[in-house]
Formats: sequence, C-alpha cells, structure tokens
Amino acid sequence: MRKMIHQLVEDSEENYVNATSWKYYPVFHSIRTGRTDTLQQLFPAFFEHSDAPGRMGESHPKEPEYMAVSLVNTFMIAALLGGAYPPDANRIADRALEQIAAGLKKSEMMELANKTAMEFCALVADTHAKNCGNRHVEHACQYIRTHLTQTIRMDDLEAHTGVSRSHLSHLFQKHLGKTVSDVIVEERIEAACQLLQEDSRSISEIASLLQYCDQSYFASVFKKKTGMTPKAYRQRHARMIV
Repeated sequence: MRKMIHQLVEDSEENYVNATSWKYYPVFHSIRTGRTDTLQQLFPAFFEHSDAPGRMGESHPKEPEYMAVSLVNTFMIAALLGGAYPPDANRIADRALEQIAAGLKKSEMMELANKTAMEFCALVADTHAKNCGNRHVEHACQYIRTHLTQTIRMDDLEAHTGVSRSHLSHLFQKHLGKTVSDVIVEERIEAACQLLQEDSRSISEIASLLQYCDQSYFASVFKKKTGMTPKAYRQRHARMIV
C-alpha cells in the first residue's frame, strides 16, 4: 500500500510539472526567440487561467506573490537561453522582484508579469538584432559591453578575440559598418541612458563611471546620439528613483 501511495504521489508530481511546463512553453519559447508579436497574442489566453489555485491551495495568502516571482524567474531563464546579456536580464528581474516585494494586488501582479515578459522578449530581440554573424566581432562587442566602466584599448580586444587590430577593424566595418570606437561610444551612451533612468547617481558621476572625464564632452556626445542633453533625458525618462 505504501508503495502504491508513493507512486500516486510521484505521478501527481509529474503531471503537475508537465502541465505547468506545457502551459508556460509557448510564452517561454516566444521570449527565448525574441518574438514580441507572438508574445502579445499569447498573453490574453495565458493569463485567463493564471488565477487557478497552485500547489499550496487557493487560500494561501502568498500564492499570487509566489506565482509572480516564479513567472519572473522563468521568463529570465528564457531570456538568458535566448542570448540576452546577463546583467541586462538581471536588471529587469530585480526591478520586477522589487515591485512584487513592495506589495501588489493580484491583478497588478499579473500585469507586472506581462510587462516583464515583454521586456525580456524585447531584450532578446535586441540582442539578436545586434548579432552580426561574425564570432570575432560578437566576442569583441561582448567584451566592450562588459568593460564600459574601464578603459578599452585595441590591445585588449586583440587579446580577447585573438584577431589583429587591423583585421578586427576591417571586420567591424564589414559586418557592422562602424568603427570599433563608434561601437564603444554607442554602448556607453546606451548604458548612460539606462543609468539616467534608473540610477540615483549624478550626471557627472555617470559620465565619470563610463570613462568620460569631461562632463561637457559627455553631454555633447550624449546629445549627438540621443538628440537631448543628459539632464533633459533624465527629466523625460527617469523612473521613480528611491
């Protein structure tokens, strides 16, 4: 009898996991492949049954919160498998988890999960768009993105990719139509935009962090790339900074 009960429990566990996996799979796959159009079509049906009781039971007061956390983590895994840059994926997840911890209504939890999934999906789509098909260029770009707060020299990129600086410059022009310096500037300004939206550092601190010792020069480059000054950008786009 004990063996039979144990088997029934195992079968129940397996059925739960399989059902959950198949329920999440279309959304998971859409995020992993960066298909924002497909994801938008899936969400109404996906969340229609999202209020079904989980394994803890319908009466558990933390059920919506646990479900939202589970969804955020699941979506982050999908994004990482899709090639998203880990620090960017972690930033999206951390922001969502902070909002969940702050206390939200059940409907707000689901809205947050929807929004977070779209952010992850867009991140993967952007990552795919940046992939140029040349591994040396992609490795160099990955190095640049992970060293934006440090001085980036051609010697460093040469050592990281195993390609001479002259050939690497040629590959950048061929596959991206840009110089290495162009890419470094673009990545730093993109990082600056993110910091201006979400970080409490001053503009001068952000400039210094991203290796712009001259704030006036930073402002000039920023405006050239975005069409507005760092101050104006922060005023227009900044989220609530605690």
